[in-house]
Amino acid sequence: MLSERRAQRLAHRAARADAGGAFGFWARRAWRKLTTSAGNGDPVALGLLCRLVAEPAAPRRRDARSAVASLWCGSRDLGLREIVRRTGAIAEGPARLVTAALHNRLTEYWSVSDVRVTPTLLADPDPDVRAGTLAAVRAADPGMLSALWEVVEALTRQRSQPGTDPWWSGPLPMVLLAATSPAPARSLDALWRTWLATPHETLWRSLSRWQMPGSTADVRALSLVAIEPDARRLAAPDMRATLLDAASRRGDHPIAALAQQKIIDADDQDLVDAVCETAMTRPELVSFCRTNRLAPADPVRRSVYFALTGQPDQLQAFDPDGSLLALAYASADQATRTRLRKAMLSGGGLDLVRVLVGEDRRGRIQTMTEAEIRYLAEQLAARGAWADLWQILLDLPVVRAAHLMALFSDGWQPGDGDSRELFARLVAVDASVLERGVNDLLGIWPPAVRQARVTFQGRVNDVSFAPDTPHLVVAGTARVAGVVDLTRGRLVERYDGFAASVGRVLHLGGGTFLAGERTNSTTNPCRILRCADRKLATVAQVSGPVTALAPAGAGRFVAGTRAGDLLLGAVGDAAPTRVPVSRLGLDHDQDWPRAVAADPGGERLAVLGRSLTLTDSTASRVLARGYQQTVVARAVLLEPDLLATSDQRGNVNLLRRVHNDLRPTARTSVPGLGGLAPVGPRRQIVIASREGDLHFHNQTTFAATGTVPGLGDGQATSVHVAPRGDFLAVGFAAGFTDLYDLRIGDVPALATRPLAAMVPAHLGILTAARRARVVTGPSAEILDLLQTCLEHRFRFDIEISDTVTLATGEYDIALT
Repeated sequence: MLSERRAQRLAHRAARADAGGAFGFWARRAWRKLTTSAGNGDPVALGLLCRLVAEPAAPRRRDARSAVASLWCGSRDLGLREIVRRTGAIAEGPARLVTAALHNRLTEYWSVSDVRVTPTLLADPDPDVRAGTLAAVRAADPGMLSALWEVVEALTRQRSQPGTDPWWSGPLPMVLLAATSPAPARSLDALWRTWLATPHETLWRSLSRWQMPGSTADVRALSLVAIEPDARRLAAPDMRATLLDAASRRGDHPIAALAQQKIIDADDQDLVDAVCETAMTRPELVSFCRTNRLAPADPVRRSVYFALTGQPDQLQAFDPDGSLLALAYASADQATRTRLRKAMLSGGGLDLVRVLVGEDRRGRIQTMTEAEIRYLAEQLAARGAWADLWQILLDLPVVRAAHLMALFSDGWQPGDGDSRELFARLVAVDASVLERGVNDLLGIWPPAVRQARVTFQGRVNDVSFAPDTPHLVVAGTARVAGVVDLTRGRLVERYDGFAASVGRVLHLGGGTFLAGERTNSTTNPCRILRCADRKLATVAQVSGPVTALAPAGAGRFVAGTRAGDLLLGAVGDAAPTRVPVSRLGLDHDQDWPRAVAADPGGERLAVLGRSLTLTDSTASRVLARGYQQTVVARAVLLEPDLLATSDQRGNVNLLRRVHNDLRPTARTSVPGLGGLAPVGPRRQIVIASREGDLHFHNQTTFAATGTVPGLGDGQATSVHVAPRGDFLAVGFAAGFTDLYDLRIGDVPALATRPLAAMVPAHLGILTAARRARVVTGPSAEILDLLQTCLEHRFRFDIEISDTVTLATGEYDIALT
């Protein structure tokens, strides 16, 4: 350590200048010794340098300031910092940038060659250095900005390794992304490329603000789809393919929603035609087209579109006689014919033979009265047109055909052996016996038939049918959920990793279901998770348990929470919309949603707890309110303005919206509530009692339509009907679930339906019904003849494999 005297001598010697004013060798040597000692921590030397900084007349004052600034950069001593701040001192060498940033003068001292240290300056421990660097970056000229973006590109390569944070999370990228000036072309292309692969919201905010498309071939067209405000420009032929490709993007990439909205905004029928054509081969677009009611303008193409996109109801309404689809089939290539045949066989909307042959007469059979059919049959018999008469009878209900068999004479028979066998059977049958059989069926046939019992190891909290496959998702108490293949009676997927018990599940189709966690605490954090491909993804984080989870129209869902919130989401949404029930005038502490429901079309939502609230699909306004004496336990919104609610005691109320009120119109009760569910295709509601008995009622009058007794060996906790109305599940507290086939319950209606209205699936249903329930006498005779007629009708095109058959019996499934 220098003595005070030695330090003064060095300072005095260092201040000697030659005649020209320059410091000579000895002066430089003395100054170097003095500053080196100060840099090594000598307090005497450092104190002397600080005093020189404060002496305006000191010859070495400027050098002292630089030396003190450099020493502060190395030590970050607060005392030195104060001197540097007060004097505006700038260090020499690379440290000059640190002190320049400290004084907010970085733009005066840095150059393009210095930008590599910008990330370091932005991460400096001194807040004024960081602030000065930030100001300099924001004020950078175009040349400097370009250099800064090159630094970001280098960071991109460094942070592309697995396990590292996204490159855009660093300080420098965040500053540049927040700038009003867009990135240079090469960096902009890289940003678009990254966002198209990984759609992070941070990148999208910048790209959408800059409104600059990419320049390279791999990103230019798609970036235009994302930011081009003129939807008509995207509808042009040169952009149409890219727009359709973006709209068909799989997963939840936001460019799909952007492209779909541009399609709507374009209001271009030619574009709509192209979209619908694409939807016939890209299932990802079908839901979008359905939701927005898009369809081709050409009637023939529209019929094909409805058939190939699984819209049998629309096809039936638009082309009831199948004439348009017959025209399309006749002009289609072989591949399209194959697809149409499969669609018609599985969809059940139109008769395959009618479409293939194009016989309008057969289409009319279904709407003709009995007098008209008899007149037509008698006219054909009078003309001896036996082959035509035979074809007519093959389209009629079985009983009606049997009555008309007496018209045949002259010993005529069909030419092929199969038809002759059926012909002989119809001639020999007693039509009056068939009529008694139909009446007997109506009296004895149950509305549903129990087919299987699935026993789970552990309590089952909730189940949900898949809307598109014969799968059932099951929620267990042990923080686990699983998917059961009902045709094989096997667990095909299992999900764990939940933070709490899974209280609610909802299958969305496409191999995806939602799971809502629940706890006994009203404040513990819970989640709604998307479960698909054996992976969990958080959809929403909530406070307290998820109390309700229900479908809200095609591809949408609604959830309720103990915290008093509604969550409105859709398939692919990154985060659902959160709506506090206080917005609906409800107290979130007392009137939190115990149940939520939506009508099949998703036009209305019902929020139910201590009070009853009907709102629109976005929960933005109250449409009607109601009240029942007890707290709602279960509810279904049968129609947009028709609501059924129940309490735990088994009291079920039917309420209809009248202006702003939900007014009771009917009531029924069962001994203790087990569950409540709609049976859409029948326009019925099914109520499960606590002992598991199923009570079926008309959904608009609550008139009883049938009862299926349970086995009485458990306490029912839930009842669910598959979205297509074909299966029903009753859950029990003991951990087992009984599965019922509702299609079998429709067998009496098949006995009176025209054969022309039948599809191969009906034969599969009838076959399953005969295995599940044995009948004798006239009832057996009508079913035997009906099965023979269907087997004859579909002997060449039969595809019973398209009919879903439940795995019958009892089977155990372990979720734990």
